[in-house]
Amino acid sequence: MRKLTCDECTAIEELVIDAIDGHGSAIDCVSISGTVTGGKVQCHVTITFGDYDAPLMVVVPDGERLVERAARAIITHVRKTYNYII
Repeated sequence: MRKLTCDECTAIEELVIDAIDGHGSAIDCVSISGTVTGGKVQCHVTITFGDYDAPLMVVVPDGERLVERAARAIITHVRKTYNYII
């Protein structure tokens, strides 16, 4: 088991922020932490919209495209859960 590195978390956060803010949604903060166990990455995410914190969790396969897969899973989750068009 290992934790996501700071670089991985920062890269995922930047992709999520770019995708959400690029469509007119006002987010204040994206915070990500995660662990890799048995080839799966569990990402714990908190997205702050003004005074509202939106916690969520996604699980993606570990590998070369970990950052892109995690960001896409988070963006999809936000789009479906909070009705944002991203």
